[in-house]
Amino acid sequence: SAGSSLAIEEVVADATGSARGSVLVAMHHHLQPLPVAHHWPPGVPSREAAQFADRLDRAGRPTIVTSGHTHRHRARRYGRLWATEVGSVKDYPGVWAAYEAHPGGLRQTVHRVGAPDVLRWTDRTAKVALGAWGRWSPGQIDDRCLEVTL
Repeated sequence: SAGSSLAIEEVVADATGSARGSVLVAMHHHLQPLPVAHHWPPGVPSREAAQFADRLDRAGRPTIVTSGHTHRHRARRYGRLWATEVGSVKDYPGVWAAYEAHPGGLRQTVHRVGAPDVLRWTDRTAKVALGAWGRWSPGQIDDRCLEVTL
């Protein structure tokens, strides 16, 4: 319900504001940038997503909000905050993300799995949707690897 999501939003924003360093918020659903979902699966509606991102941005900490719900790669800015969507190990291109906190901020780096049998499978999944998945899901390098700094 809206009341419970507001309470969660407040707790996360308060924790972000009191953090001593960088903050990583891991979510299942992504923050939708547009009022109407333009791809499947839909995420957190844009109005609520923007309010949440604004609260986190006002906390003033280097922050990445990341999700994996879409199994694709996208990154967008909300003020100083980065919101990312990260792919999965089972779908093309077959990846996982690493997060490194350092004194000046937080870094997200996406790594591709390397086992030959896994690569054969993930390369096969690139052909889904008449090959569109292999072109659409990876995004740009800046969608996969980024850094937020103080």
